[in-house]
Amino acid sequence: MKLLGRAQLDDIEAGGDATAAELVQRGIEAISRAQQAGQLRADLPPQFILLGFLSMVIHWFQCRKQYLPDAGLNATPQSYDGEYLDFIVKVYLRGITP
Repeated sequence: MKLLGRAQLDDIEAGGDATAAELVQRGIEAISRAQQAGQLRADLPPQFILLGFLSMVIHWFQCRKQYLPDAGLNATPQSYDGEYLDFIVKVYLRGITP
């Protein structure tokens, strides 16, 4: 996370990361297409759908080490990564489908 944070700060100072911006735009376009096809709710901004999902994933990596023991999950934080991502995908997608 420290390396990711530093890379983000470096990108901001350098004027941004074109690759990241392109990926975000492609994600927004894919969500918009899914909304137009009736696969996702059309009353939500596609930008917020993408950013909300990314925020939940980023927060996991920032805080998992702190919260897992408090929640009674005592294995290594990395061992829960796949399970958490699966959980987020299921919960997030069910919450934005019509």
